[in-house]
Amino acid sequence: MPPAEAGKPLIKFNHCKKSIYSFSVPQCCPLCQQVMGSRKLEEAPVSISNPFTNGHQEQCSFLLRPTQGTFLRYEEDHHNCYSYTLTFINCVLTTEGKGHLDKGEFTEKYVVPRTRKASKYITLYRAIEERGFYVADCPEEEANPPKGSGGC
Repeated sequence: MPPAEAGKPLIKFNHCKKSIYSFSVPQCCPLCQQVMGSRKLEEAPVSISNPFTNGHQEQCSFLLRPTQGTFLRYEEDHHNCYSYTLTFINCVLTTEGKGHLDKGEFTEKYVVPRTRKASKYITLYRAIEERGFYVADCPEEEANPPKGSGGC
């Protein structure tokens, strides 16, 4: 099986009191056009980790992927891969002396957070592809850093 398409790495840096995301750090700020120059350590660009992995190369994973074909044969309550996998997971939990998870609990605890993270990453990636960069307000705790700490 061929490896998953990695795409370009995402980089986040701060300038003009904003968080700016791009595929690389530009020579000039895309907002004010000033030369970026050297920075303090706390102002250094950071790489945004890609939430997608090749599940076949992971030690333990629950793979979600687009379905091929139609949903005509799907039965929500039984005879589907999700139920089969959840039954297996619950057998492992029983062996470990832990309680079972129902579909709702499993989805809320494990699937939704990762799906949300993947959705944000895809949205950010597409915005950078379209415009060359993406700008966001700095988080509140970074927006008002102590004097001399760099921050946004």
